[in-house]
Amino acid sequence: MLTGVLSRLSLQRLNWPQRVVKALDEMGLRRLGDCLRLPREGFARRLGVERLAELDRALGRLPEARTAWVPASRFSLSVDLHSEYLDRERLMRAIRPLFEQLQRYLVVRQSGVQLVELKLHHLRAPASPVVLRLLSPAYQAEHFHALLGGHMERIELPEPVVALTLRAGRLQPLTAVSGDLLASRQRMGGGGLSAGRLVECLRARLGRRAVYGVGLQPDYRPDRAWRRVEPVASHESGHFVQLNRPLWLLKSPTPLRQQQGWPWQEGRLRIEAGPERIESGWWDGADISRDYYLARNAYQQWLWIYRERQGARRWYLHGLFA
Repeated sequence: MLTGVLSRLSLQRLNWPQRVVKALDEMGLRRLGDCLRLPREGFARRLGVERLAELDRALGRLPEARTAWVPASRFSLSVDLHSEYLDRERLMRAIRPLFEQLQRYLVVRQSGVQLVELKLHHLRAPASPVVLRLLSPAYQAEHFHALLGGHMERIELPEPVVALTLRAGRLQPLTAVSGDLLASRQRMGGGGLSAGRLVECLRARLGRRAVYGVGLQPDYRPDRAWRRVEPVASHESGHFVQLNRPLWLLKSPTPLRQQQGWPWQEGRLRIEAGPERIESGWWDGADISRDYYLARNAYQQWLWIYRERQGARRWYLHGLFA
């Protein structure tokens, strides 16, 4: 049955060198069945023993060793608590040994993780999940424990905790990075956190939606030139046009007073640069047509203002520079 099916297979389908297929074609052999009808000794002498072995493995005459799939190593640990825990401080102390075991597991493998999942099991209510997301691979139990403390401030436990389950995400190799000597001294003296660790702590305490990164969008409209992204541990310089944009862009433009056609805010604003004309968005119904200016008020604050090019041609404040 198998031999009959494979005999109709073209030799072009085989992963054989083209010179071998061409030599067989010149001998009038174009299908697998043509090769199977040849004397085995002559076939091996002309084309090699390995080609004959390939045919035998395809027909099941020789065993074909396959590399077994080995699932990626993952850390998972479950423990039953000796008593019911509802007090957060006692619960945090009970969880610490799990993080210490995770650290030992990661140190031996010279790996880190960016995802740690903890389930707080209750007697009757569904388990309360806590997910720790990190910007870069980490292995330190102290760091995991500190992030968990931020999450625990926001969690409402429906019942006392009777068991714990800790699972880690995919293992990632740890890369050693040489730090700056002076920066290291400053951190040690001031007790500060790195930018990545600070973001992780803020997200644990305030929630993922409260702390996010900012990415560029290919759009000239200031309100749509950026998007929310997941924070990353390091930033690579992108290729973008350097424009004079304010650090603080207002959520919605604020109308300015106007006298004799000039914008006012505690007095007449002084135009320092501009206009920069932005006309875009006609294709999605949110089109704008504005002339933007760099202005300064009586308190020497630098403002980003614009004037409508259509309709009432009013002036608006859209952003403030540092």
